[in-house]
Amino acid sequence: MTKTNQKLPDTPGTVTMPLASFLELRESQLLVYEKLESIQEMSRQLAIFLSGLASEKVVYDEIARFNARSRECEIHIIDGRVKIELKDL
Repeated sequence: MTKTNQKLPDTPGTVTMPLASFLELRESQLLVYEKLESIQEMSRQLAIFLSGLASEKVVYDEIARFNARSRECEIHIIDGRVKIELKDL
């Protein structure tokens, strides 16, 4: 996955496009926000599940290996609770 949240410089200007294309673009933006909310909720639920498993020493080793490989997120255990950090959000 590549990083897509790079800021573009604020440059004044205009764009001309058909209304149908604009409406399609706006609708796709709403779908992206819905997907983002869904991913964040799944992350919270997974964190709750993993918190129940966090007492096992084996889990700490597996989490360390996962974090070394993952480019999208990191898992941290803080005071017995799991925190999933999504890197691109």
